[in-house]
Amino acid sequence: MRQLIYRLGSEPRRSMRRFLSGFALFVLGLFFVYMGAKGNPLLQVPGLFFAIPGFALAAWGYLGIFCNRFSQFLDR
Repeated sequence: MRQLIYRLGSEPRRSMRRFLSGFALFVLGLFFVYMGAKGNPLLQVPGLFFAIPGFALAAWGYLGIFCNRFSQFLDR
């Protein structure tokens, strides 16, 4: 388990990039879903195609950031 934590947290810059990219995709997807609710409902479909992978990418990046911080705690 400790090796997994160290491996996931080994590249904090990459994790931050993943988190921010995923967050941007998620927000873009939410924008499309919102615009679909206010106007054309067909805009909600691409919104989901952006929001779901964006959420997964942001979660993966956040997990890497968390593992980096947690590995520093384990080293003490």
